Amino acid sequence: MKNSRSGSAFAYFLRLFFFWTALFLVQRILFILVYGSSSVTLTDYLESSIHALPMDISMYFYLMIIPFLLYLVSLFVKESEIPVKVTGIYMIVMILLSNFIFTIDLGLFAFWEVKINHKIFFYLSNPREAIVSTLSVPYARLLLFFILLSGSFIVIYRYLICINQYKTNSLISRIFFILAFAGLSIAGLRGGIQDIPLGKHQIYYSERPVFNQAALNSSWNCMDELVSVGQYENISYNFFPDHEASAIFNTLMTVPKDTTERLFRKTLKPNLVIILLESWSAEGTGAYGYGRNLTPEFDSLASGGLLFNHFYASGTRTDQGLVSILSSYPAQPRNIIIREFGKFEHIPALSKDLNHSGYQCDYFCGSNSDFANTKAYLYSAGFRSVTDIRNFSIKRRTYWGAYDSDVFDYQVKAASTSTSPFFHMIATITNHEPFDAKVPRTFEGDDLVSCYRNTMAYTDKVLGDYFRKARSTGWYKNTLFFITADHAHPMPFGRTLSDPRRYHIPFLIYGEPLEEMWRGKQAERYASQTDISPTILAQLGLDYSAYCWGKNLFNPFAPDFAYFAYDDGWGWLTPAQQITFDNRLGRVVAKAPLVSKDSMELDAIRNGKAYLQKYMIDYQKF
Repeated sequence: MKNSRSGSAFAYFLRLFFFWTALFLVQRILFILVYGSSSVTLTDYLESSIHALPMDISMYFYLMIIPFLLYLVSLFVKESEIPVKVTGIYMIVMILLSNFIFTIDLGLFAFWEVKINHKIFFYLSNPREAIVSTLSVPYARLLLFFILLSGSFIVIYRYLICINQYKTNSLISRIFFILAFAGLSIAGLRGGIQDIPLGKHQIYYSERPVFNQAALNSSWNCMDELVSVGQYENISYNFFPDHEASAIFNTLMTVPKDTTERLFRKTLKPNLVIILLESWSAEGTGAYGYGRNLTPEFDSLASGGLLFNHFYASGTRTDQGLVSILSSYPAQPRNIIIREFGKFEHIPALSKDLNHSGYQCDYFCGSNSDFANTKAYLYSAGFRSVTDIRNFSIKRRTYWGAYDSDVFDYQVKAASTSTSPFFHMIATITNHEPFDAKVPRTFEGDDLVSCYRNTMAYTDKVLGDYFRKARSTGWYKNTLFFITADHAHPMPFGRTLSDPRRYHIPFLIYGEPLEEMWRGKQAERYASQTDISPTILAQLGLDYSAYCWGKNLFNPFAPDFAYFAYDDGWGWLTPAQQITFDNRLGRVVAKAPLVSKDSMELDAIRNGKAYLQKYMIDYQKF
């Protein structure tokens, strides 16, 4: 090291404490500066730092394990400078690593709205897809930021903190320091002397997610997630005794009369096509009142079909939406059932039941279906074939795969050779981050929102072209279409994870078999992706009792609600009350009381908790 300072171990470790506390503080301030609104006050910074302190202290003691052990070694090799030099090298590596993790969090939060978590580690098992999904991250800017932050703190460490030898202390002083530091480490590592060791739930304190994420020490969080990988399948939620949760759930889901309003003639067995639009938010769709000429093709279809005004995605990713639609299985706050071999094989699937009823089931997408175990799940769900980018020729591609026009064109031809009745599912991909498709520029600008709107406008045009081509085929007249999204997106209005509008997606039922009474109508019932399969099966007169987490939308006696989940939180939406509940905070973090009665909010919390607890109990059984 460049300086020749010597000092007591006590002084050195104390300087390190202030050094690391300062680094974590700077990281936190920068995070809030980037993602906080213009209304952030000094009090907000102070509150975030105060709540972060236990985790910062805990991370400091984790970082000090190696230096402390090296100090003990130095007591036995007094003539050697190696322990002190190794400590200096270790500290510089840790500075770089801590800032690297923080820089990743800084870039990641714009798209995932959380810091590094176990789901991200799973997606990293498909590195190409993980990289592609974050191509719009400003990597050059983040790299410059990492260099400046790391360089500054390395200079501070080398010239103000580090030593090249420990000053000789008396035996009593050394023993006292060792015992004191060891004792403080025991308390510090677990975040205090309380009964329960430090957990992320103790850091969350605000209804504004950005402050909770800022308080969450990036290095501690990453370490915790790495240690916890593989343990998330054991997560459960115990809001009530199990029998009480079951009773609440049964009361909620029991319908007094099993009846169904007909979408089409009872004797008809139509072809079924589900169109899954990538990242389509209802807030970007003209039919939902968000501006004219945004999605003219979808809007035109909506004028001749049945549009659901209050339809919500179950989660935030495609793998969650796919399982919710086909298996009526809600997204889990901290788990991903599609990655759990031995679990997803045991849940019901619309395609499997349709298969048994004589339907020919095929899946079409323009991406790689190996991503997120998608192909394995689909074959388990009874699909006869899974067609992806590797199975047909394409004219051009984005980072994620084929342009939507190629996928739609392929399905039109495939349907013409399919035996009726058939069930096809089409998943688009062009409107996926980083929205890099070379499409006509309906909206000017290179910002991410404009790119999102342009690729959404492209998919809308392709959707219209698809129906114009399909109408000239022999299979069209006997086909009912269900048009929805795999999930919504924060754009175009920057919705946060706890905002129910973040999950609002389109749902349109359209086609020649649709009874005249439904055409051009709008349904006001609250619903979600989990309701699609039981609704379709009910229309076909098939048993849908296994799809217990969803409901038949055309049974007027069915409960009127929608549920969604995000990173350890959930939302419960009804015509009377909309709430978002954060499990870490243990309270409601967002609400839109449509009827101002406290009892309705309490009912929403109670129902949402019971619903989550019940399906997570079911999840553990597999």
